[in-house]
Amino acid sequence: MPFSRPHPPFCGYPQLLGVALGIFLGIFLLSSGISAGNPSRLRVGSVVGPRVSHFRGSSSVSPGFGDRFRGRRKGLAQASTGNWEEEKSVQIVTTQGCKFCTLAKQTLKDRGVPYEELSVAGEPTMLSTVASVSGIRTVPQIFVNGAFVGDCDRLLSLDPDVFFTSGDPSKTLPDTTLERLRAAGEAGNEIKNSAIASILADTGDEKAAEMAISQTPVKGMPLNIAYQYTGQALPAGEVSQALQNGMTSLFDKHASEGGKALDYNGVKNDKDFVNLVRLAHSLQTCDPSSLSAGERMSFFINIYNALIVHAMTILGPPESFLSRMNFYNDVKYNIGGSIYSCNDIENGVLRGNRASPASVGEVLPFVKSKGPFKEGDPRLPLVIKSPDPRIHFALNCGAKSCPAIKVYTPDTLEIGLQSAAEAFCSDPSNVDFDADSNTLKLSKIFQWYRGDFGSDSEFYELLKQAAVGERGKQLGTFLDNSKEVKVEFVPYDWDLNSA
Repeated sequence: MPFSRPHPPFCGYPQLLGVALGIFLGIFLLSSGISAGNPSRLRVGSVVGPRVSHFRGSSSVSPGFGDRFRGRRKGLAQASTGNWEEEKSVQIVTTQGCKFCTLAKQTLKDRGVPYEELSVAGEPTMLSTVASVSGIRTVPQIFVNGAFVGDCDRLLSLDPDVFFTSGDPSKTLPDTTLERLRAAGEAGNEIKNSAIASILADTGDEKAAEMAISQTPVKGMPLNIAYQYTGQALPAGEVSQALQNGMTSLFDKHASEGGKALDYNGVKNDKDFVNLVRLAHSLQTCDPSSLSAGERMSFFINIYNALIVHAMTILGPPESFLSRMNFYNDVKYNIGGSIYSCNDIENGVLRGNRASPASVGEVLPFVKSKGPFKEGDPRLPLVIKSPDPRIHFALNCGAKSCPAIKVYTPDTLEIGLQSAAEAFCSDPSNVDFDADSNTLKLSKIFQWYRGDFGSDSEFYELLKQAAVGERGKQLGTFLDNSKEVKVEFVPYDWDLNSA
């Protein structure tokens, strides 16, 4: 089943093409029913969670239920949806920056169900341990007395009395695993705090960072050059991980609407945002040139996602056709003396220096477009030679249809990318099918970046591996048994996730 040539929204440089061409393309895009904006993203991942202070421990109990529910928690209070037995306890495995984790936690609280949150954010490798029991690598995962009962979709679709009595005894977390999860959350938090404290120690730039937040940056200038960073040059990977960890923590404090929106004003006025601006300025002296391919991929995914949040917080979301077209070229960081826009990071580094699918050449076949890095560009050696298409599930773009944010490290890159792929492809709003009409319904990301996903057979295999659970099996059967599949690209939700 071949795909048609993608026609993404144009977001190149209209000032170079003239007003006439801009008007022509605008009419073309509107007539094609495609939203204006850069398909390379305009959203920030949705996250939410209990109102906890920045950089606090990642293993916590839902607020309002008291300390008696910490640890194994015996004698849970009667839930509003049914009678709870004395020995029942609920554990929910989560990570930072996950809108479905937020939604699941909010649903449990609304139903009066106390729970223990076990975050794998501090040690993502624990997700593999949990997956060996539950069979899935996405979060959230909900357990009753250690027995796996389902994910967020199952929680929302089943009657509560059915859900909480449907645990699979063959998928039970051993007590040792539960204790490791608790310890991993606490240890990860200590490591994160010490790393950030080390980075920010003795820089003396807190007042300068506060002033940078209060001022409106000059259009097109990097967001991290409001002042000169004079501290010690720091390891690039550590800075990117600390920066992204901080951003996801802020998300958890300021998300709303069940994880679907983010209060950017709340983020901007949060004292912890000052520390993140300081971290961003330390990128001026970071040198990513010595990083391996896996280290570079982790570094730039983290930086891209942090840059989007930084930009949305300081500049606000783009509100017009033209501002949205230029957003990804205008939003930039200075990294080691070189300037990187969002488009430079995504299309130059992570996609192997390929032309943006929203460039002129992708809209007008008679125009040839190239990648953003030309011969002699000092950024060219940082290009990922063998791009991984799963980066599209890891990058966040500031609106409500994008993948949930993750913090990537070289050690957890593979499981992180696969987890992001599973989370994205298991969401029916991104991948769905109708067997009666023989139709495969896909996010427009798959249309805009069709060339990144290889042949049709390679693309189908990726879908089958990424769509997990019972629904994933059904999708696999559908793709294996259907000969003439019709492909329908569903409209992309460009509404920004600002509260």
